[in-house]
Amino acid sequence: MENREIYKTLLSQVEAKICEELRLKLAQLNVFRSIDTSAFSSVNFVELEEWEYKQNFQTNIRNYFYWQPLKIISQLMEDIKPYDVKIEAFLDPNNKFSDYRTERTFNYQEVYKIKDYYNIMSVNGIRYSIFHEGEDVTSMVLKIYPKVDHFDYITNNVYVSGEYKLVDGESNIYILDEVDIEAEISFEGIENTTNIAAWLQYILEGSVHLKNDNMKMAIFNLFAGMDKFIEVIYDETFIYYLENYNALKSFAYQCIVNFKYVDKKGKEVVLTSEEKGAFYYEIEDFLIKKVKSYSKESRRLIDEKFVNVLKEIKMYSNDEFKKFQELVKRLRLLELDRNKIGHGEAFKASQVEYEDILYVILTLICSTILQNDLDAEGWDALLR
Repeated sequence: MENREIYKTLLSQVEAKICEELRLKLAQLNVFRSIDTSAFSSVNFVELEEWEYKQNFQTNIRNYFYWQPLKIISQLMEDIKPYDVKIEAFLDPNNKFSDYRTERTFNYQEVYKIKDYYNIMSVNGIRYSIFHEGEDVTSMVLKIYPKVDHFDYITNNVYVSGEYKLVDGESNIYILDEVDIEAEISFEGIENTTNIAAWLQYILEGSVHLKNDNMKMAIFNLFAGMDKFIEVIYDETFIYYLENYNALKSFAYQCIVNFKYVDKKGKEVVLTSEEKGAFYYEIEDFLIKKVKSYSKESRRLIDEKFVNVLKEIKMYSNDEFKKFQELVKRLRLLELDRNKIGHGEAFKASQVEYEDILYVILTLICSTILQNDLDAEGWDALLR
């Protein structure tokens, strides 16, 4: 074997170890759970087999990411959980001249603010309880029919309307002014005390803008999330090389010491001390250059930072990740438009042109963490 061929063989062993350990390190960034595809079925009134729900989701996957971004996020992010919060209510009739003594049915509208939670993805329902001197008298006093009209994702205000009817009974009239009314709202969101990564926070905010058809801010925030994610994995790679520099040198040394090959005459050949030293210092130089390279902060986001990390974990220029690499190309185009927004240039976002933005960015992030081409397999690894 020629010396260059021997060096490439030894280096490939070191690179394989780096790839394996870096993949494990990046996998620790996983904050995702599998998506319940039955929640997206348009035929929920028909009981389908599990594979049918999954097939339906995969067939319409890009549409779901665009038309139901908050539902996708709620299903995917493990920090988003269901909660119930109790808020003081009043149920004042719309008609301020309503008289409990002569009327039995009343319409009302109220606004409730959900506090101590953020990134609320959905409000799923509301129910009321009425207490008189500590006793629950709801069923004895009123029948209430509420409806959630609107939820403001920016202010966390829940807009509710409906009607309530007095339950027959003369004595009920006299206690309505003496009761405590409590609204219990069911929703999905994140507690204020929960610490989430900055890149994930941008993804959540961008999804809300996408839901509200604010494409300009959706593009800006979603790409900011991708930007932060790339910075995180780039920094994690730098830290890996710093922390494992000596261990990798020791591993390389063992590879060199144990290296043998059979020459053309069928004779087993071992390296001389001089050859071992030369290969060792060459691999050491390779590791030093890696540390220096990742210590540079001012590098191009996609073509240098992102691509370099992808190369480390064998996800770039790899035929197993062809679809993934097509999404990287799409990300480059999105970066150009993000830069226009960031520099205050005139920019008009077309819904059709950017309807894939959440899909592209979440697929790239999840694929990188899982080291799996989710686009090629229809997100199968994260579906149930």
